[in-house]
Amino acid sequence: MLTRAVLLQPLAAHLVRGMSKVPPLASAIVAIAICWSPYLAAMQLQLTDMGILVRVGLFVATVGTAFALDDPAQATTATLPVPRLLVQSLRIAIVLGFMCAIWAVVLLGCRMALEPDVRPYFPLGGFLLEGVALLTVTLLFAAARTATGATGGGAFAAPGLMLLVLAAILLPRPIAVFVAPSTPEWSDAQRIWRLLLGVAAVGLVVVCHEMRPRYRFRRSAAYASHSMTAPEEIP
Repeated sequence: MLTRAVLLQPLAAHLVRGMSKVPPLASAIVAIAICWSPYLAAMQLQLTDMGILVRVGLFVATVGTAFALDDPAQATTATLPVPRLLVQSLRIAIVLGFMCAIWAVVLLGCRMALEPDVRPYFPLGGFLLEGVALLTVTLLFAAARTATGATGGGAFAAPGLMLLVLAAILLPRPIAVFVAPSTPEWSDAQRIWRLLLGVAAVGLVVVCHEMRPRYRFRRSAAYASHSMTAPEEIP
């Protein structure tokens, strides 16, 4: 336990240095530009139009995080005396901290573009729930891809997120999730988002656990096999 605690700080620093930074930063910049453009252009939008803008910004910002769990130093981190769950949890915590800042800027820009008398009705918590759910699903796709040691989690998670959003857009009205905040279906959609978040969070915890034997176990097994087949010494 003490060894793991000592390793946490340098491990977190190592993960930050090794994480892919270009896709998340590029997605964040594009999302912020999209969501602040109406306000900077002196446009005043209604709540229905703002719902579309918010969701586009949340989606664009989330796409870049699909590559956050890619491990360029997988051969190094696989031999550390810490469980895979801890390594992945540190990565997720780093991504979550980054995304919290991006969500704050994106949602603030969208709220500022609303007409002043509509701003108090901006459902900040509801849109934040959608953003967290999309992020959790994206990380689930990426972690599921890398759970068995395969590479390219981002290349799998990004298209998976796009297909999921496309399928959600095509859902019929009774179970639609992308609805305007002022409609009666808003509360039902929020329940679906909470359910999706819960299922994705449980799945993320499961796939972040160790899915295959650690390197030390494989090395010990190889050593035992070599010892059993070694020729006996002739006296």
